[in-house]
Amino acid sequence: MVTVLHDSDCAVHNEPALPKGDCECGADALARLSHTPGPWRMHQVEPRTIVAVDRNGRGAEIANTLNSLSSPEQADADARLIANALNTIAALDSLVMLFGRTGNALEDFEEQAAAFQRDTGFMRPGKDMAAASGGEADRERRHTRFNAWVQSKIEAAREALTEVGAP
Repeated sequence: MVTVLHDSDCAVHNEPALPKGDCECGADALARLSHTPGPWRMHQVEPRTIVAVDRNGRGAEIANTLNSLSSPEQADADARLIANALNTIAALDSLVMLFGRTGNALEDFEEQAAAFQRDTGFMRPGKDMAAASGGEADRERRHTRFNAWVQSKIEAAREALTEVGAP
């Protein structure tokens, strides 16, 4: 059984003030994914195999990309794509979050703020802070940290796409 953890502001938590609603945070969609947990690694042997590696370093083959219809080059490209699929999905999902998932500026801002705070422990620039929190110096530090965080998400996506051979 999969335990689903919803964001605190997800509609599934509306009761008792409002009727309980459908999931708005994406946790239900994530729970429906049914793939072998990562990390996945490509083995440089013939045929090209993709192995799911557990915490103890043991692996189990989950895919094999060489068949009678593909060249070794195509098998390599397919294996790279499959082995990096989870990293690519995560990196591209981060870009979607950065550039707005919903089209609603407030919802997108709040999603970014929650992710930034979860990743860094800092409140996103633009969020209210207590007057005694550090003033201008703290605001500048949060802006600097936020900009570096955004760049790290963009670089992670760029790296993930490079690993799969995207131009």
